[in-house]
This record gives sequence, C-alpha cells and structure tokens, in this order.
Amino acid sequence: MLSWTWNRAEIGLHGLTVGRLPGDTRLSTTCTGHGCPRRSKTTVTGARPVRRALRALAGRRYRAGDVLTITLSAAGYRPEAARVIFRNGKVPLIRPVRGS
Repeated sequence: MLSWTWNRAEIGLHGLTVGRLPGDTRLSTTCTGHGCPRRSKTTVTGARPVRRALRALAGRRYRAGDVLTITLSAAGYRPEAARVIFRNGKVPLIRPVRGS
C-alpha cells in the first residue's frame, strides 16, 4: 500500500506497506526523470535488504513526469513489476508492467 501527497508538480511518497516476503526476494528499482535521485537504479537481494530499500523510497519527493519502476522477484514465484507515473496535480498512476 502506498500513501502520497501532491502539490501540483511535486509529489511526496509518505508510506509504503509490504506483506511477507520470501528470503531470496530480489528488488530492482529504476527511476527516470528530472526529479529522480542521482543514483536512480537499485538492486538488492534478501528479505531484510528489500524491506530496507522499500522504506528508503518513503520520504522521497518526485516531480511530475518522473517514472518509477519497481520489480520484485523470487525463486519459484512469478516476478511482479509496476510502473508509477507521477502526474501534475493528480494522484500518481500505477500500472503493471507486462512481460516481466
């Protein structure tokens, strides 16, 4: 579950809740756009580092036009990927990524 606040072109990600994760979970995040942090590509493996990386996303500010892609995968499970599109003055749009 994600919680946001937005003020025109600036969007703040406040909270991120995740359920249980397998021990060998792998998280990949990429961000494109002008409001993305300098180091915008991250890959971590293991349940605890994945939780830490997801918590690090909370508190960040993004700008309209930025696109955040989040991919979770684990052995024996189908990978899940979502693309978060930050829009001007609107709730961010979350779309599943096909073929991941």
